[in-house]
Amino acid sequence: MRNYTMALCLTFIISSCTTLYIPNRINVPELQKKGDLRASAAVGLGGFNFQTAYAVNKHLGILANYYNTESRDYHTKFLYGGAAGLEVGAGYYHAPKSFILESYATLGMGSLYHRSQDHDINNLSYIHHLDADFWRVGLQSSATLRDDLVSLSVMFRFNQMNYYSITSSVDGENDILANRLRADNTHYFAEPGVQAGLGYKYIRFNAQLHRSFHLGQSWFPYDRYHYSVGMQVGLGVFKKNAER
Repeated sequence: MRNYTMALCLTFIISSCTTLYIPNRINVPELQKKGDLRASAAVGLGGFNFQTAYAVNKHLGILANYYNTESRDYHTKFLYGGAAGLEVGAGYYHAPKSFILESYATLGMGSLYHRSQDHDINNLSYIHHLDADFWRVGLQSSATLRDDLVSLSVMFRFNQMNYYSITSSVDGENDILANRLRADNTHYFAEPGVQAGLGYKYIRFNAQLHRSFHLGQSWFPYDRYHYSVGMQVGLGVFKKNAER
C-alpha cells in the first residue's frame, strides 16, 4: 500500500500530490474565568486560521474555528488545491491559578479540492480534479502553564472525518483515489501537539506544532504536520470580581 501511495504522488508534480486531510490549528484558548473572551488569528504554510472562545461560566467554554488553506505553484501560480472549514465546540475548563485544563467536543464541516495538470504528446494541457465535502467530529484536551508573560501548552485531538459528495475526473489517479474514498469514507486521526506563547496580559504571540497520525488505511494521503504562528487577544481578563 505504501508503494501505491508513493506512485500516486509521483504521477503529479511534487507540489500537487493529492491530499485528503489537511489538519487545522488546534484551538487552545486558555480560558481562566467567567467572561474571558479570546480571539486569535494564525498563519501557516499556505493558509490561515481564525479562532474564538468564550467562558460562559466558571467551567463552561464555547469555541469556534474557521480555516482556509491552498497550494499554488510558486512560478506559474497554478492552483493545486486546498480546503476550508468551519467548526464549533463546547466543553469544560478548570484554571486553578496559572494551570489551565481544557477539554472540548467539536463539530465541523467543510470542503476540499485538488487539481493536477497534465500534457499529452501534442503538449495540450489537461486538468484533472478531485473535490469532496466533509463533516467532522472531534475531542480535544490541553494542559497549559500560563503567567503574565509566557504560556506553554501540550494538547491532544482525536478527529473523525466523514467524506461525501465526492467527484473526480473520469480517468487518471484522481479517479482511482476518489473511488477508494467513496468505498471508505470515514477516517480517524490522533493528533498530539505543543504550543508556546509570549506576550503580556491580553496580547500574546504564539507558535503551534502538531503531528497527525491516521488510524487505519495506509493508502490515505494526508498532511502529517501542522505548523502555524499567530496572535491571540484576550478580553475580560482584568475583571476583578469575575466568578471562579
